[in-house]
Amino acid sequence: GSGLDPDITPQDAIVQIPMVSNATGISPSRLRALIAQETNGEELGFLGSTYIDVLRLNEALSKLR
Repeated sequence: GSGLDPDITPQDAIVQIPMVSNATGISPSRLRALIAQETNGEELGFLGSTYIDVLRLNEALSKLR
């Protein structure tokens, strides 16, 4: 691979909340808030779809531990 983390949809991140919560001990509500904080909207408000930069999400997650 390229070594770059892909973007994922907020829905894909939400599905992983139980697993991440069990692995880290961070509450599901706190993880939902983090996902909301790291969600990027459509370009110009209407192009594309919402996404989360996985690298940025992982960096923010590591700061919560």
